[in-house]
Amino acid sequence: MSADGLTLLGATNEDTRPLSRDLGLLGECLGLLFGSSHLTATRRKLFAKPELWASLLDIALATGLASAVEAAIVQSGLLPSPRLAAGSSALGLNLFQIKAAHQARRKKMRERLVEVVSALNHHGIEVILIKGAAHLWTDTPAWRSMRDLDIVVPMACAETAQNLLRKIGYRNAPDSERRPHHLENLVRDDLPGWIELHTSASNERGERLLSSDTMRRHAISSSLEGDSVRLLHPSHQVLHGLIHHHFSNRGAAYGVIAPKGLLEFAQGIADLDAESLAMLRLVAARHARLSAALDLWLAAASDLFRIVGDDRWQSMPDATARWTAVRKRMEESDPCGLLNALREDACMSLARSRLAGAVEVGSHRNLATAVLHSVHTFLSETPSSPQRRAEARRRATGFHLMPG
Repeated sequence: MSADGLTLLGATNEDTRPLSRDLGLLGECLGLLFGSSHLTATRRKLFAKPELWASLLDIALATGLASAVEAAIVQSGLLPSPRLAAGSSALGLNLFQIKAAHQARRKKMRERLVEVVSALNHHGIEVILIKGAAHLWTDTPAWRSMRDLDIVVPMACAETAQNLLRKIGYRNAPDSERRPHHLENLVRDDLPGWIELHTSASNERGERLLSSDTMRRHAISSSLEGDSVRLLHPSHQVLHGLIHHHFSNRGAAYGVIAPKGLLEFAQGIADLDAESLAMLRLVAARHARLSAALDLWLAAASDLFRIVGDDRWQSMPDATARWTAVRKRMEESDPCGLLNALREDACMSLARSRLAGAVEVGSHRNLATAVLHSVHTFLSETPSSPQRRAEARRRATGFHLMPG
């Protein structure tokens, strides 16, 4: 039984088969969202070894990508028989359950989001939706799942906003705690998750690379059913997601990349127009470490999701080499110490070309100040105990539902 309460294909209560970490299999399926050039090869692979379907659903559920895999299978025609897709087989039933559970959860969360926005709007509080809440507001992409609703409110009225939500039935979540960038999490019985009111879009690590003030200045107004919010500029939204997973959630410190974050990043990049793509590259170039992370994620996305023939996915050779190492350790569950992870990061972040790029766009006076900025961000990556590091690494990867 999965964490979502869905029975996996061929699984029983006594099922002890090992859960797959086959990123290649996951990537081949999700890559169908970007094109069908490898559809036939993927179909032959899966039908030649039917047990791979179970492995695919295993890793999809464990990384929070079950709904994305279901969408890729259906949209691409990976299952050639409509009867299979409609639920007349064990596999079809699994896909049907995944879609039904996902849509039901999204519907409840979207209803609550609209209600919360309306309550805050009524009292003149402007909100900026970030991460899953933003995708839920626009209803794209349809596969995007979320655990909570992240809403940014002005610091001056954060307490007022929190109290307004308490008046409509929300209460502090068990074990919730206030952080420097957000208030206590709020829950209500009819919300399958929780609400997180933010006073800044990122934690301290993220703010050093892309500040909330910068994102706020470029945010775009959006209305729905008479209520209004602001959404991050598309280029900032893509970068904010990367920063959240890679720096705020410490993927860089653990030497891994979260597959769910990578798919969201890839679809965001694919949807950018030329002007927004240029803006994204300019913002990333201001800090060598962010520029290095962008290159790494471009290399990872184009490789894992088999995206070819588009200049927007070009990255430096060092990014391809680093992604190869990251992918290998993720598939083999090979731990990566903090010093090793930061050494990989530093080799890219302190490359002269990226440091010079930061100076060229005017964010640093010279190479020395660019180096100091990168070093300063490295110093925020504090060590932790092996046990805590192992658990945090699994969360950063997205494999937190897998044993070991």
